Amino acid sequence: MSATAALSAGVVATMGSPDDVVALTAGLALATGPVALAAGFLRLGFLAAFISEPVLKGFIIGLALTIMVGQLPDLLGVDKGSGNFFEKLWHVLTELSDVDPLTVTVGAASLAALLLLRRFLPAVPASLLVALAGIAAAWALGLDDRGLEVVGHIDAGLPSLGLPDVSGGQFTDLLGAAVGVMLVGFAEGLGAAKTYAAKSGYDVDANRELMGLGVSNFGAGLASGMVVNGSLSKTAVNGSAGAKSQVSSMTAAALALLTLLFLTGLLERLPEATLAAIVIAAVIELVDIASLRHLWRVGTGAIARNHRITARADFVGALAALLGVLVFDTLPGLVIGIGVSLVLLIART
Repeated sequence: MSATAALSAGVVATMGSPDDVVALTAGLALATGPVALAAGFLRLGFLAAFISEPVLKGFIIGLALTIMVGQLPDLLGVDKGSGNFFEKLWHVLTELSDVDPLTVTVGAASLAALLLLRRFLPAVPASLLVALAGIAAAWALGLDDRGLEVVGHIDAGLPSLGLPDVSGGQFTDLLGAAVGVMLVGFAEGLGAAKTYAAKSGYDVDANRELMGLGVSNFGAGLASGMVVNGSLSKTAVNGSAGAKSQVSSMTAAALALLTLLFLTGLLERLPEATLAAIVIAAVIELVDIASLRHLWRVGTGAIARNHRITARADFVGALAALLGVLVFDTLPGLVIGIGVSLVLLIART
């Protein structure tokens, strides 16, 4: 996930030389594992109870918008910007004169195909078909030779297992950073889980989410991987493909192993524009503006006329989380939404 990837990069960049990057990245994942496991064993998942449903809704909308604007450069063929949502959006707008026509064509065609298939043929695995079509077009027409950005070379084979080459002192330093990584990963993973749990009518155990986060990172660290967590965009892709149970994750894991062994050459021709279209199409349905309008209407009547703000505490909390994510990033946005929600609750009481 982009937020934990950025945190990982920031931590590793301050701790060692470029030669240590791979080992420290795996070491951070290994450090995040026991931190999340300890939080799960101590049943600290109750802290998730402070995240109200409206705040979570605003958080998810902000996160979805952030993901979408992060994919626009790949969809348009322009350079990526940095900063918060508004800075990235402004960067894209200033780069519109430099868009690549071939990239825009591939990206727009991929996005249109995804939306049309979802609308008229919902039973068809649209993401898979569009990805295969993008690979076939790039291969048959030599689009990468014409300047279209593709995924590129992927090393085949399974990773080696073992402890990363980090010292005891470095690992101790990584433990502090692992707490922040764990909190950000937990926030997005739980937000994605609760969003789709609400759609399908099942409950989410926050402590089990923490345990899963811990085991996943422990395994990633031992397999020379990076920090890992539940991702809203990948969950959205999974949900839009019709996933209903953990069998989808087991299937994805098995297919990932087969891909590493035999299919990396196929995916090297996947256009970045098609990949961006798949992500945007998956998260666009999470930008639920209708729910914000509903939260605003909840405050109508005599109470709302006399107490304009506190009567709409749910709407204000959701809006605070949304703007917090867009302006300050993932974890600060969630904390801002929770804080505003609690303050308004006290004021209303």
